[in-house]
Amino acid sequence: MIIDDGNIAATKDFGINDHCALIEKIEVEEAVKTDLSAAQLDNLTAYFTSLPSEPAMKLWSVVGASSEKNAIGLHTRSGDFLVRILAG
Repeated sequence: MIIDDGNIAATKDFGINDHCALIEKIEVEEAVKTDLSAAQLDNLTAYFTSLPSEPAMKLWSVVGASSEKNAIGLHTRSGDFLVRILAG
C-alpha cells in the first residue's frame, strides 16, 4: 500500500500508534530488506516525510537495519526532513 502504491492518503487519520504498528508490519514483512526501485523509494520517502518525529525515527531505524542501499536512497531523498526532526 505505502511502498508499492504510494497510498499515503490512507494514513491521513493515523495516530502515532497506528504509524508505529504499520512500521512494525513493514519490518516483520521485511518489505525494505530487498533493494527498492526508485519509485518505491519515492513512495517510502513521501510516507517518511509525512510522519511525526517518533514514528519517522522508527522507520529510519527499520530501513537502516534492513538495507544499506535503501537507507542511502531514503537519506538522499529526505535529508532536509531528517535535519529538521533531529535539530528539533
